[in-house]
Amino acid sequence: MVRREKKFYTEECKERILTAYYNSNESVSMVSGRFQVSRDAVGSWVYRKRRAKDSKKRLN
Repeated sequence: MVRREKKFYTEECKERILTAYYNSNESVSMVSGRFQVSRDAVGSWVYRKRRAKDSKKRLN
C-alpha cells in the first residue's frame, strides 16, 4: 500500500478554484487539471460549499 501525504491548501486558493469552477462551464476534472489539484479535492470543496449553502437556507 502506497501512502500519500495529504496536501493542505489555503482558503484563498480554495476560493480561487471554486470561483473558477462556478464562473465557467468547465467540469470538476477540467478545473482540477487547470489548477493542478486532485479531482477529489475539488469535488470535495464543491460538495462542502453546496452543503453549507443548503444548511444556511434551512436556518432562514
